[in-house]
Amino acid sequence: MLVLVLLIMIPHRIFSMGHEVTTKPEEWSKDLDYSADMHDYIHNKLTVFENSIKSGFKDGKWYPHESLEGGRKTIAYGHKLKGDESFDKGLTEEDAKSLLVKDTLEAYRRAFNSYKNKYGLKEWNKLSNKAKIALTDLSFNIGNTKDYEEAFYKRDVKEIKKLINKRGYKPEGGGTNSLDSRNQSIIDNYISTDDWSFESNAMKQWLMEDNPLA
Repeated sequence: MLVLVLLIMIPHRIFSMGHEVTTKPEEWSKDLDYSADMHDYIHNKLTVFENSIKSGFKDGKWYPHESLEGGRKTIAYGHKLKGDESFDKGLTEEDAKSLLVKDTLEAYRRAFNSYKNKYGLKEWNKLSNKAKIALTDLSFNIGNTKDYEEAFYKRDVKEIKKLINKRGYKPEGGGTNSLDSRNQSIIDNYISTDDWSFESNAMKQWLMEDNPLA
C-alpha cells in the first residue's frame, strides 16, 4: 500500500514543482492564471511578433512610430496609443515590457470573457495553457476571438489551423500582410503540440485539483 501511495504522489510532486516556475507579474490580475508558457509567450515570442525590427527604438528608449495597419501610432511592442497618450519622452525597456504585460492581460481577459460567456467557466478551464495562449494572441492581434471559439470548443485542430492561417491585415498603403510567420509560430508552439489536447490538460487538472493526495 505504501508503494502505491508513493507511486501516485511522486509524479504529482514533480508536476507541481514544474507547473508554476515563474512569478506572476504585479501588472497581472490576481484572479487570472499566469503560467510559465504565458511568461515565455510574452517575453520571447510576442515581443518578436510585434516589433522584431525595433521600430521607434532610439538611444535606449522607445518612441511612437507609424503603424503598418494605419490608424493611431504604435509604441514598443504593439501598443496603440490611446486617448491623450503621447509618450513623447519615450519609454525605457522596462516600461515597455510592463506595458506589454498589461496589454497582454487585456487581450487574455477579452478572450476569457468571450469564451466563458459563450461556453461557461468550466469549459474555459478545460482548455490547456497553450490553447489559452493561442486565443490570447488572436485577441491581442485582432481584438476578439469570436470567429475562433467554436473550433477551440470542438477541439477541431484542422479547423483551428485553417482559421489561424487566414489571419492577416491590409496595410494602409494597400496590399495584404498575411502574417504567415506569426501564424505558423502559433500553430507550431501552441496548437500542434502533445500537451495541447483536452485529454492531457484534463490529466493536469486532476493532478492539481482532484487528486485526493494533492
